[in-house]
Amino acid sequence: MQIYAVITGDFVGSSKFDTITRDHLFGSLKEIFKLLETTPIYGVDKPFEISRGDYFQGIILPEFALEASLLILTQIRKYNPDHFRTGKRSNRFTPVADLRLSIGVGSISYSKDKISESDGMAFWNSGRPLDKMKKKAPRIIMNTSNETINSELNVYAWLLDAIIDKWTIKSAEVINYILSGKKQFEIAQILNIRQPSVNGRLDAAHWAAVDKLLHRFNQLMKYFPYDSNH
Repeated sequence: MQIYAVITGDFVGSSKFDTITRDHLFGSLKEIFKLLETTPIYGVDKPFEISRGDYFQGIILPEFALEASLLILTQIRKYNPDHFRTGKRSNRFTPVADLRLSIGVGSISYSKDKISESDGMAFWNSGRPLDKMKKKAPRIIMNTSNETINSELNVYAWLLDAIIDKWTIKSAEVINYILSGKKQFEIAQILNIRQPSVNGRLDAAHWAAVDKLLHRFNQLMKYFPYDSNH
């Protein structure tokens, strides 16, 4: 049986965004969805969908679901309204926008061209936990039908969130570029900074630890059983 991951997400406090901020953030979200949809490694065969104003879903290969979720999250958390409105980079520190994301892994029993018309365990494992998320929950939660795996994934979620919580706009920016496949020297050219500065920002964001967690998640999704009955 083919196993999939469904990523479900929504914005935190989107009702407080002004029109300019909202338009830019949703435009930026669509850009990252396009990247995921056109990069074969992610296995996306249906376009991500945005509905209910700030709610979105996408289907992806399980082993890359956490990587894709971080790519989406950093795309939003790197938004700098000062840079967007003036064209100049500012020293704004704290991200002004954030997301809640839920990764659900499982089968898809009913598949249509549109994600909103599809159904199955992967959707249930993703959508329901997001609806139940509390304010104190990690930004990214992960759920399968195997409770043993879920116990491990819950530890990942809390440890990862502790790291994400310290990320500045600049941290999110360099990690977003790394996850997009950019090399450090390329990022330095894009940001007009020295390569050691890029490396310093990655160190401050604990990228080495996050990278190891992504590798572990990838292996777990590839080789562990998903059905709690097996």
